[in-house]
Amino acid sequence: MFVTEDDPQNGLDHVDGHRTVGFVISPYTQRGKVVSTYYSQINMVRTMENILGVPPMNQLDLTADPMLDCFTNKPDYRPYPQ
Repeated sequence: MFVTEDDPQNGLDHVDGHRTVGFVISPYTQRGKVVSTYYSQINMVRTMENILGVPPMNQLDLTADPMLDCFTNKPDYRPYPQ
């Protein structure tokens, strides 16, 4: 599951105004890991395309890097703490 917020900023501050929060939730994500790599929504699209085996829709997602540092090859099926 990919979760992001569209237009989260209410004006700019001392940090890049294009930033937002994004969550990747899966047994294949690295539990508790914080990834500080600069990603955009198109990187999320590219990652979903790779997971689903769908070809890129255009040049933007074709050239975007997938969010590989969010995932691991070994699933963790433990439930999330409540």
